[in-house]
Amino acid sequence: MLAGKRGARVENALQPQFTVFDRPGRLMALPQKRGADTMKSDRSNPVSHSSLTSRQIGRRELLGGAAGATAAAAAGFLLLHPASALANTGGPTQQAITRLPFDPALASLLGNIRFGDNATRQAAVKQASLVGTMTIEPLGQVYGADDPGASKAALEAIQRVVNNAARPGAAAERQAAADSLLRLTSASQPRIVRSDALRLLGYVGGAAEVTAIADLLHVPDLREDARFALERIPDSSAESALRKAARTVPADYRAAIDQSLRSRKTKPQEIGLRR
Repeated sequence: MLAGKRGARVENALQPQFTVFDRPGRLMALPQKRGADTMKSDRSNPVSHSSLTSRQIGRRELLGGAAGATAAAAAGFLLLHPASALANTGGPTQQAITRLPFDPALASLLGNIRFGDNATRQAAVKQASLVGTMTIEPLGQVYGADDPGASKAALEAIQRVVNNAARPGAAAERQAAADSLLRLTSASQPRIVRSDALRLLGYVGGAAEVTAIADLLHVPDLREDARFALERIPDSSAESALRKAARTVPADYRAAIDQSLRSRKTKPQEIGLRR
C-alpha cells in the first residue's frame, strides 16, 4: 500500500498479476486481487466481464484463477512459451503443441496441471472441457510422463473432455476428439497412453477410426483395449472388423473376439439372462 499526498492509503499498483492475450495481438491484465484501481481498469476495458459469454467467462476464470505462486508464474510463462508445458515429458513432446493454434487458456491449463498443487490441478481438470478437444494431445504427453500427480490429473482432464465431446448433438467435437485420441494410439506413444486412448475411442470413435483400431487387435499389449473399443463403437463397420479379426487373430484369442460379437448383439434387458 502507498500513501497519497493527503495521507490517504491507495491500492499498490504493483499488486501480483500476470498478462495474457485476450485475442491475438492484444494484451489483457488479470489481477489476482481486486481493488479501486482494478475496478477502474475494468470499466475502461472494452472487453468487460458482463459482455462475455459463459464459455468465455469460464476461460477467463481459468486464466486468472491459478492458486499458488508457482502455478501462476508457470502459467504466465507458458502463455509466451507454450511448448515448455510439454518439456521433459518424453515422446514427441513438441509435435502436438506446435500443430495447435496459440491459445492462452490451453497454456494455462497445461501449466496448472504440470506445475500446480493438488487443488490447482483439480480446478484445472474441472475446467478442461471449457478449453475443448485441443487439450487432448498435449494432455496425453503429460499423462505419459513421469510425474504421478500430473499424470493422474491429465488423464482425468482427458476423460472429462472426451465425455463432453460424446454428448448428443456435438458431432464436430466428437470427431475432433476421435482424431486426437487416434493420434495418441501411435507407436511413438507410451503403452499406457495408447491403451487409454483406445478405451476412450470406444465412446467417440466411428467408422473413420475402425480400420486403425482393428490393426491393433494384432498387438498383444493393446488387443484387449482395441477389442473393447470395437465392441462399443455402434457403426456396422466395427462389427465387420471384428468378424474379419475372428479369422486372422491367433487361435487363443478368437474366443475373446467371439465374445465381443455376442456382446454387440445383446440387448440391455437381456444382460444376465441365460440363453
